[in-house]
Amino acid sequence: MGALVINVKAKGYGNALMAGISAARDKYIIMGDADDSYNFREIPRFVKKLREGFDLVQGCRLPSGGGTILRGAMPFLHRWVGNPLFPKMAQWMFRSPIHDVYLT
Repeated sequence: MGALVINVKAKGYGNALMAGISAARDKYIIMGDADDSYNFREIPRFVKKLREGFDLVQGCRLPSGGGTILRGAMPFLHRWVGNPLFPKMAQWMFRSPIHDVYLT
């Protein structure tokens, strides 16, 4: 279906992201994990905003930002403690309107 698979020798999420971004061959880069915490049907909305001239378009997996996490897509503590807590800290510390800080 046109996917390009990149083999990355160095372990880790950050190394995988950097390798994927380096190998990208088109104008836009859309990132998301395949653990059902992202709705890839939303990609056209992201591309629309990028075409309107936005430099960065960020979604949100959490209900507080309009997202939905499918059952079983995220460990309990991540879903109910870590991911909801970090945005509240960022909002308070940086006066940021962000709802999901765990996106890169």
